[in-house]
Amino acid sequence: MRVALPVSAKPHWPPGVTIRGFRPDQDEAAWLDVNNRAFEGHAEQAGWTAEDLAVRTDQPWFDAEGLRMVWAEERLVAFNWTKLHPYSEPRLVGEIFVIAVDPDRQGSGLGRATIVEGLRDLSARQGAEEAVLHVDTAERSAVHLYRSLGFETEHVSRAFRAEVGSGR
Repeated sequence: MRVALPVSAKPHWPPGVTIRGFRPDQDEAAWLDVNNRAFEGHAEQAGWTAEDLAVRTDQPWFDAEGLRMVWAEERLVAFNWTKLHPYSEPRLVGEIFVIAVDPDRQGSGLGRATIVEGLRDLSARQGAEEAVLHVDTAERSAVHLYRSLGFETEHVSRAFRAEVGSGR
């Protein structure tokens, strides 16, 4: 999905929430906890280890401020990990790489606010003119939320899986 930046939506945060970038050597355990609980059972995003996280944070594209962390009472409750596609043309494109809300806080409006915060950061601080993301169309509520923020489907990838028996 793709949207032009900046978006007009403003984040609406519950009281007591603090937003900041990722702090290497401090935030890994909190991030892993929320990520792994939020994506339990997901084929690609579940079960990350500190080593999996380090592989991504050691990439040249990693920007600690672009991993927007949402905290409530010293507990991570959501995050939006964004990245730039520095060679995108003709417009600079940012991406929502991974976004999650602590399962204990889902349904509280944090998801929408966290998306908007990441888009705001991509546009205002990083200079992106568009944002993209990948979402499973089976996640209907997520697709609806992204559409409500102006995202439109740009491309659909299809994957098929079939069990093939060895008999005739």
